[in-house]
Amino acid sequence: MHRKNGGPDYTIWQGTIGIDGKRQMVYGQTQKEVADKLKAKLAAPVGTVATNGRKTVGEYLTDWLKIICASKAPQTCKSYTMFVGHHLIPAIGSIKLDKLTTADVAGMLRDRPELSPRTINHLRSVLRGALQLAVDAGDLPRNVAAGKGAGVPKQVAQTEPVFLTPANVARLLDSAKGDRLLGLYIAAVRLGARQGELLGLLWSDVDFKNGKISFSKQLQRVGGKLVSQPLKTKRSKRTVYMGSAVAAALVAHRDRQAVERDAAGSRWSASPDFVFRSTVGTGCEGVNVTRDFQKAVAAAGLPAMRFHDLRHTCASIRLDLGESMLKVSRLLGHSNIALTANTYAHLMPESGRDDADLMDRAF
Repeated sequence: MHRKNGGPDYTIWQGTIGIDGKRQMVYGQTQKEVADKLKAKLAAPVGTVATNGRKTVGEYLTDWLKIICASKAPQTCKSYTMFVGHHLIPAIGSIKLDKLTTADVAGMLRDRPELSPRTINHLRSVLRGALQLAVDAGDLPRNVAAGKGAGVPKQVAQTEPVFLTPANVARLLDSAKGDRLLGLYIAAVRLGARQGELLGLLWSDVDFKNGKISFSKQLQRVGGKLVSQPLKTKRSKRTVYMGSAVAAALVAHRDRQAVERDAAGSRWSASPDFVFRSTVGTGCEGVNVTRDFQKAVAAAGLPAMRFHDLRHTCASIRLDLGESMLKVSRLLGHSNIALTANTYAHLMPESGRDDADLMDRAF
């Protein structure tokens, strides 16, 4: 069978099988590949997404959500459901699954001026993951959301992170001296931890004796409630040295917290024993923390920035001081060093002349 699917012409083989009274089709580049996929479909376990050419993209994505959410964290499922229900189905949901083209995907991403570049990237990632399941099952010949033609439009500018200089960090922290969450800001900019990781810290995670902090959970709002959830990757679960400045800031924060606990009396929520809490002991809402942080930024006369930019600032200062990319990657809890390099390589000082001098000395 000869097809053109938003790109160059190509030839594929098609096989048809009846399962539960419904006709399903599989595709492959050879007869053997089609035969193998038909056998796999017959042996497919309960819980896979059944598809066929008659399904629309919307119908397929609705079924895919039911399957994928069974193995994902609640917050991840909530995010996927939002992307599918609010963006993907309204834009391309009526198209037949096997008729979806790279051009359809590219057009959907291009015509979303109301969305941020980050959201557009996530949107494509969700669709690509959903379609890949159908490709792996042999229901689609190729993933039209994975090709270069379906990429995020080049004209969409990426959100630029803000990197504070050490002088501006000192200016910010000096301006926030009276802030009840000053210790949070200090920990964020010196350790580069994510906001959710810091808000999920318990006092038992802080080892003052050995000067270490262990990150293993994050605090997130899921289904209308603040929930402490395990960090997703092995490398994000990490123990780091806090340094004397962070230790001193946390001691001062603990003393302030004791005063707030006495003032709250019976209203104080004793458990979980969060390091960073509201004035009545409950976990801190991320949106409230960000709002207060941005007030501190404005009071210091600095450009507007996100709380997450403290993480970027930590990485940039450490790299500028000569800390290795590997050490910074481990501190940040990145899944791999490539992610760190892709994000911060442009901050590394030029070393061409030094490298040449090094070889001159060797010979």
